[in-house]
Amino acid sequence: MKTTEIVDSLVRGKIAEMGYELDEVEYVKEYGNMVLTLYIDSENGVTIDDCEKVMRLVDPIITELDPVEGAYHLEVSSPGLERE
Repeated sequence: MKTTEIVDSLVRGKIAEMGYELDEVEYVKEYGNMVLTLYIDSENGVTIDDCEKVMRLVDPIITELDPVEGAYHLEVSSPGLERE
C-alpha cells in the first residue's frame, strides 16, 4: 500500500467527523524535502483556521502510527480554485 493510501485510511474518518472532506493526499519531494500534504474541502470553503484545526487533529495520529518513512513536512491545505 502506498504512503498516501495509508495516511488517507488513517485520517479520512476523523476529518469527516470534523465536517471536512479529505479531497487528496499528496506525498512529494519539494526543494529536497519530502512533503505530505492533505487537501481538505467543505461546503463553506476552507480557511487557514480550518487547516490549522485539521493539522492539530491529524498530526498526533500520523506521528503515533508512523506510516511515513524518514523525515517529512506535514501540510494541510485547500484544493484551491483550480479544482474541478
